[in-house]
Amino acid sequence: MFILSHIIKFKIVIILCFITLSSIAQNLETIVANDKFRLILPENINPNDLKTIEWSTNLIDWEPVARNFGYQWQNTFPNAETIETINGNDQYYEKDLDESSIFYRLSTNTFSNIDNSHSISRFLQQATFGPKLSEIQAFDGYNASDLDDSPYTYYSTWIANQINTNLTPISSHRAYFRERSDPSFVTNPSAIENGVSLFEVGTNENYELVFDYYEQGNDLQPDPDGMPNNQGTVYEFETAQNGNWTYDIEKSRYDAWQAKGLTSNPNDPNFNVKDIKQIIWHKIAIDGVDQLRQRMAWALSQILVVGIEGNIHPQNNEKWLKYYDIFVRHAFGNYRDILDEVTYSPHMAYYLTYEGNKLQTGDKFPDENYAREVMQLFTIGLWELNQNGTFKKDADDNLIPTYDNQDITEFAKVFTGLSRPLNYGGTNFEAQFGRDYISRVRIESYNHDFGPKTNLYGTVFEHTTVTNDVNYVLDHLFNHDNTPPFIAKRLIQRFTVSNPSPTYIYDVAQAFIDGSYNGYGTSERGCLEAVIRAILLHPEARTQSLGADVTHGKLREPYVRLMHYCRAFNLTSLNTWDLYNIRDLLDSIGQAPYNSPSVFNFYKSDYQPMGDIIDKNLVAPEFEIFTDVTSVQLPNVLWWLIYEGIKRNSADTGLGNKWYSQGVLDLSDQISLLQDDVDDLIDNLDLLITAGRLTDQNRIIIENYLNNSSGNAEQKVKDALYLFCILPEFNSLY
Repeated sequence: MFILSHIIKFKIVIILCFITLSSIAQNLETIVANDKFRLILPENINPNDLKTIEWSTNLIDWEPVARNFGYQWQNTFPNAETIETINGNDQYYEKDLDESSIFYRLSTNTFSNIDNSHSISRFLQQATFGPKLSEIQAFDGYNASDLDDSPYTYYSTWIANQINTNLTPISSHRAYFRERSDPSFVTNPSAIENGVSLFEVGTNENYELVFDYYEQGNDLQPDPDGMPNNQGTVYEFETAQNGNWTYDIEKSRYDAWQAKGLTSNPNDPNFNVKDIKQIIWHKIAIDGVDQLRQRMAWALSQILVVGIEGNIHPQNNEKWLKYYDIFVRHAFGNYRDILDEVTYSPHMAYYLTYEGNKLQTGDKFPDENYAREVMQLFTIGLWELNQNGTFKKDADDNLIPTYDNQDITEFAKVFTGLSRPLNYGGTNFEAQFGRDYISRVRIESYNHDFGPKTNLYGTVFEHTTVTNDVNYVLDHLFNHDNTPPFIAKRLIQRFTVSNPSPTYIYDVAQAFIDGSYNGYGTSERGCLEAVIRAILLHPEARTQSLGADVTHGKLREPYVRLMHYCRAFNLTSLNTWDLYNIRDLLDSIGQAPYNSPSVFNFYKSDYQPMGDIIDKNLVAPEFEIFTDVTSVQLPNVLWWLIYEGIKRNSADTGLGNKWYSQGVLDLSDQISLLQDDVDDLIDNLDLLITAGRLTDQNRIIIENYLNNSSGNAEQKVKDALYLFCILPEFNSLY
């Protein structure tokens, strides 16, 4: 350890340099210039080295400020002190001397390269709902020596194939429902919005009647009491006995259950109508081929949130599916189109209470809910940002608000005159009680405030149509300087790391601005293809040595961890329709599709748990739902998946909605590996679950347990899967 100290105008600066034995010691050069301490940053000689600089005022609490992981020195979140280049390649770090004592320490860690299969698995953990062995082995570049070399051509090709709908068709959630429900549904080829199909498809004759559906008169079909459907058809039912229970099963469903040769309950083909949208979500997340699109949709749905809590008719599935499809359809499209469809969605209008919003009359003012959230959550956030995501400050070093209450009041006037469409009397989509939450909102010009309004820069605007007024504000927010870094950081957090460096945020924001990354994209502002490429192909996402940085990575979302096990071990449905009837897990693990507790999502992007994370001024969003309950319940849920499958145990335990298993993991490959050698099994699980991150210490613990276990091969494999699910290497991503 080297200690360098400088006394500068009665201020003490001490440098502590920790060099690992595997690295080459480097001398540090320090100078003082303009009352600032300047450290000449050493070159990173070994490409597998991670060098970090931290600072402290008390030698106890250390905060990272800069790092070098094989490229150049860069700031670490949330710091943005000066890092400059001099003499061509030399870099220096500079900080104001505003403390009586400042301590710096430089440390170097060497990271061993992981092999290609582990690197691919790690990439698929970021980009999908979990890697499958077949996908790892089929990955282009599996045997390439330059797989992890910039510009990451093989990963780029995988992304291109995921985006290309000729190679990877879109898995529409709405289409999945419509093809298997109301027989009166027909394909509407004119149902297109922003140039993309709305998937208003007809019933597919290759599928049977899987999902119940509502009609205009509040009639749930098929109806066991003989109420005819839209076409005048009365469904025929079979009465089936199972133990002490008697069930009425629609005949085609009963026949399908028998034809499947299942020995489970004859009620197996039936689902609770309110669960259908989640069942479809699970099916597509687990079996869908368009994994990157579905992950992007899941991420976007956590920014532009509509949740069941505080909403209406959770049992009307099509309106929920159509809204979620906005993010599926535009996952690689343009963010401006998403803002358009979200704003004009009657589903969002009800949720954020601007349905029927009217101009001011007397002491009654327009509802301000959407005007606030479209700024705070969907576009610009609360505080002015630099492009690298750091806060702008005023002359007194205070944060600068992006808007104030007067701005909310002004924009609330814009979102007047938008109402739910007139009652629907047709038969081509669900409209319980005739309420149309599928079409775009209805324009009521007589309820709109056409007076002059002021934008965020003080410019007065007014228009003669409602849509021109609304579109002006959406354009105004979309083109605001804050929107690229605000959206960039939130999407980065969903895929790769919780604390992206200012460089990472800047580069992804630039992709948003340019509409292009490494030559890919539409070259139009807001292109999400460019954004997702920048997120997944950035050196900060691909460089393996960053695994040694304790501030790098993220706690994985609980639902992604659950889906990971389902996919990695080929969850096999035992249901008549090959579906996964997983119960709503919000109260158990803190997440569930369609069930965000508020418009603020399951967690806040800037959440800071107590302890080392807040001490280092870092954030960890997912820790907001990591509670005394959920920290235990997620392993419990995975236990049920591993040992019992999709099966209900009680009102609060188990994974399924039925009292018998409707799905199990296929562990035949793992059982076969264990019969050959314990190490072969652990290698397989390390590849599929921890992407090569399994520590030697944890490997020895699991190996010793398996070698000393008296269970049979299947029991040992299940025990191994459970032990892996509680490892830090699985629960975090780095």
